[in-house]
Amino acid sequence: MYLFLQQFCDSSLIMSALASYVYDQTTTLESLLTYYPALKEKKGKKTVWDFPNKYFLMYGDNIVDTRSEKERRYV
Repeated sequence: MYLFLQQFCDSSLIMSALASYVYDQTTTLESLLTYYPALKEKKGKKTVWDFPNKYFLMYGDNIVDTRSEKERRYV
């Protein structure tokens, strides 16, 4: 059994990563998460994390979504 541990607290990132995995289950979830890099920024005493790709689905080479790119944009 393969197990990895990584915690994300941004709901947009979680939904994008899981939706990307649903569309291409041949790519591991761990591999998909590399497409959502974390940017760390200090704002005073507070550390703020941002994920610039959090609103995007990441399609691999084995896409099973048969909709056109234009159709996928307006979901």
